[in-house]
Amino acid sequence: MRQREKVRPPPSRPCGPAGGPKFISPDPPWRDCATSRPGIEALWRETRRRDESMRTSLVAVFLIVCAVVPASAYGKGPTLAGTMEARKIVVDGENREIAVSADKVYPSDRLEYTLRYTNVGDAPAAGVSLVGPIPAGTEYLEKTATENRAARARYSIDGGTSFHEAPVHYTVVNEQGVEERRVATPDMYTHIMWDIAHVLEVGKEVSVSYRVRVK
Repeated sequence: MRQREKVRPPPSRPCGPAGGPKFISPDPPWRDCATSRPGIEALWRETRRRDESMRTSLVAVFLIVCAVVPASAYGKGPTLAGTMEARKIVVDGENREIAVSADKVYPSDRLEYTLRYTNVGDAPAAGVSLVGPIPAGTEYLEKTATENRAARARYSIDGGTSFHEAPVHYTVVNEQGVEERRVATPDMYTHIMWDIAHVLEVGKEVSVSYRVRVK
């Protein structure tokens, strides 16, 4: 008989104290992190399209727009405005990858999500972190997330509660109460976070990207 297993995700990671990284994300679980820090306020708007054949179009274009915050409430400071765009990756006749419209997607299609943020405020933004979700019905393609000295990637398998560098480990507890430590596979990832190492000066932009496959 197959044993029932209980998955125990990594320890929760709170937003952190005031003055820490400013978490700006298009995904609902991180709204509190984004709006709880003075000088940063964001609105989320998600657009999902469906094609006529009743196949779900997994295009999720998120608009993160900075709200106008009265100076008396928050004072002057860094303000981030950004977008999240989805493009479908296809291969042409010369075996070159090209990005095309992702209005309609089908199983096995590859999508590339790009997050772009600009500091439209009047002060530099330090300690910025960006979060991108893995949409339902897709799975993350390993080693496609932006990863460099300026943007260090971490991954979540628990809906954005905690983030860890790859490989991400989790614990399984079977019926006998025995714990087994396992490595999470990319299809278990739910979100990706990038910690931006440099200060984002006024007027400057930062962008990160990652790819998923439609199930």
